[in-house]
Amino acid sequence: MIIDPGAARVSEVTTAGLRLAIIAFLQTRAYGEADFKTTFFNLPKFIKLSTADREVARERPAEQKWHTIVRNVHRTLSKLPGSSDGILVARKGGGFQLASKVRKPANTVDAYPW
Repeated sequence: MIIDPGAARVSEVTTAGLRLAIIAFLQTRAYGEADFKTTFFNLPKFIKLSTADREVARERPAEQKWHTIVRNVHRTLSKLPGSSDGILVARKGGGFQLASKVRKPANTVDAYPW
């Protein structure tokens, strides 16, 4: 599955399309998780990026503009209780994990919504 936002840049579309691409990518991973570096490498296989998306970011000269949007998705998830939107989880140190793949410690109360 490749998500095609059309002629619009990824930054011009809601982050929903980007989240879908991240979820599709994580579903291909054995543990449903990936750090930023792995996500940046693999995500273009799941979402069509425009030339503008691939331009160098002003605030991070070593990265492309769409990388900033991926980091913003992570930041948004980090602000949610439990670092999750119900599907994606923000990993500490960067990256993502599918909420359904999060392993709970054995001696905890089942207080998580997933």
